[in-house]
Amino acid sequence: MIATKMPGALRASLVAFTIAGAMEAVVEIRLLVSPDLPHWGVWAVVASLLANQFAARWVMTRQRRGYQLLRWIAGSSLVWPLVANPAHHVLDLWAVALVTLCVWARLAGAVLMRHKVAKAWIENETR
Repeated sequence: MIATKMPGALRASLVAFTIAGAMEAVVEIRLLVSPDLPHWGVWAVVASLLANQFAARWVMTRQRRGYQLLRWIAGSSLVWPLVANPAHHVLDLWAVALVTLCVWARLAGAVLMRHKVAKAWIENETR
C-alpha cells in the first residue's frame, strides 16, 4: 500500500484534538490533586486520560479504531460538562474556561473529520 498525503482537513482535525487533549489534561490533573473530587470523579478522570492516550497511539499507528475513539471522545465531551457538574464545582474559572475551549476544539475536530476527503483517507489508509 502506497501511503498518500494526509488531507488538510484531517490534519487540522488532529491538531484540534491534540490541543483539546492538552487542555483537558491540565484540568484533569488539577482535578486529581483536589481533595474535594468525588470517588467516581477519579475513575472518570483516569478513564479520560487513558482514552486520549489510546486514541493518540492508534492514530499514530494508522489504526481506524483511533479515529473512531476520537469521535466517541468528541461526543462524550459534549455531555461531560453537564454530567460532571458536581466535579467541576471544585475548579476555578480558568479551568472551566479550558473545559469550554476543549469542547469547542473537539467539536471543530469532529466536524473537520467528517469532510468527504478525510473520511475517504481514513477508509483507504488505515487498517
